[in-house]
Amino acid sequence: ADVCATFTNIRPPRVTSQLGIPVFVDFDSVLDNACQLSAVDQARLIDALWNLVPDDVELPLHPEWAAELQRRVTERQSGTAKSIPWAQVRSEALARVRDDHAH
Repeated sequence: ADVCATFTNIRPPRVTSQLGIPVFVDFDSVLDNACQLSAVDQARLIDALWNLVPDDVELPLHPEWAAELQRRVTERQSGTAKSIPWAQVRSEALARVRDDHAH
């Protein structure tokens, strides 16, 4: 779902300082302004915010991610998981990058 498209329908009034500069006072204000950024700046904002989360904070996983993680752990523990050596993964990834740049 496009959060920004949904959010524009319930946009709160913008709060500004005496100089007319937007003031981010709550989540909705930050989201409203983030929706107005370019995709590149949104990605930069996400990265910056993610880096603010302390390492000791345990974030809940989306149920689908939790199920996938459990599936992989079960496969690994049962010995049915097929692992690929890092050297092979790296080599194949670098070959893809070279191929993409060649075209």
